[in-house]
Amino acid sequence: MVGFLLGERLNVDVLRRTGQPVFAVSAFVAVATLLVMAVVTWAVGALLTTALVLAGIALATDSLATTDVIGESGAEGPAAEFTRP
Repeated sequence: MVGFLLGERLNVDVLRRTGQPVFAVSAFVAVATLLVMAVVTWAVGALLTTALVLAGIALATDSLATTDVIGESGAEGPAAEFTRP
């Protein structure tokens, strides 16, 4: 749902202004979340397949946490403007 709401705001003007930084941050956060969750879950003794499934779930719910933190902190700027609900 969060992705749908954020995608609704992604028009051509916003994409030209913030597209490259938003893509770079999104790609980094996605890869970092997936790797950290998979490695930590696997390190504590879970099967690799279980670790990857849990990492995928964490990746899917990460955007909600990010949006919530930005909203509560009162952050300003182009990234905050893009993610604000």
